[in-house]
Amino acid sequence: MVCLQKQGEKGKVYLPKFILIIGCIGTAFFLALSILMFFTDEPWWMALGFLPFSFLGATLIIAFYNCRISYDENEFTVKNFWGAKKTYTYEQVTGIREGMNDTYLYIGKRRVLVELLSVGGMQFIMFVGKKYRLLHGGRNIPEVKKDKHDIFKGNVKDASGVIVAYSLVGVFLVGCAIFILVDFLTPETPENTIEKQVIFQEAVVGDRKTILLTEDNQTYQIRRLEEEKMDVLRTLCDEGAVVTVYVKEVTPKDGENYYSVKALLYEGEFLLSFDETNRAQRRDDGLFLCMLLVFVLIWAGYIVASIIVGRNPNKYGKKVVRFFFKDGYVKF
Repeated sequence: MVCLQKQGEKGKVYLPKFILIIGCIGTAFFLALSILMFFTDEPWWMALGFLPFSFLGATLIIAFYNCRISYDENEFTVKNFWGAKKTYTYEQVTGIREGMNDTYLYIGKRRVLVELLSVGGMQFIMFVGKKYRLLHGGRNIPEVKKDKHDIFKGNVKDASGVIVAYSLVGVFLVGCAIFILVDFLTPETPENTIEKQVIFQEAVVGDRKTILLTEDNQTYQIRRLEEEKMDVLRTLCDEGAVVTVYVKEVTPKDGENYYSVKALLYEGEFLLSFDETNRAQRRDDGLFLCMLLVFVLIWAGYIVASIIVGRNPNKYGKKVVRFFFKDGYVKF
């Protein structure tokens, strides 16, 4: 049973505390990663890459403290994300539009969003409905079937949630593309690698890479070389020769740290040059970019098709609609 406001009592609507907790954890975690990257040998853009996720967490914190509604018998005050307040009377309410996870109250051309996961959100909507009926001879708030901002023409419940989901996937894909593109445009050089003098004891050849081991049990990984150069490398291991390598330290999520060899030099000659490494890197990154582009095109096509179907669900039938939307999301 939902309790409505008593005379003189003031109600509040605000986001649940788990939003604040998620925001604090996300902000602190990604900010710490960003700061940590600045003090390592990783490129500067990797540090900046974590900042947007930290800002995303910060928006949850701001939303928790700012996105609030307070109300009493006479009026309600809405505080938006930026902290600006606007007060309305119940006589000003002109319509309502209910979704799966949120509800919009219309005050003329203005809209007030009430997230149903908010603490007190459902009680507020019921209280506004009660006040509207008292003011309008028992009539309910008119339902707004179509919103000029709704790309689905009012046929899809929680249209804003669908758009947010599309946007999050889009942001992820763009982030991946930027990450790969920056890597594509950042060649390996002596300036951004570590120079080391080492003696390799053993070379274990794999399909695409070779594992090199030193006498102090340090692990190095090198791109698979041509057979002729591999013979030279094996000879250097057998002879215990000192070679110069340019490396980057890699810290995998699972497993021990190792050094990725970007160039290998012995007596003034490169067994693996920076040019060879960069060509291979650009080839691999180019392949990933092409695959990502194909996925982006497929995703864009899916979005366009879902909008067409969502705008005209009766035209395409329930089987087609279920391919794009869950049951209960589309009004037939």
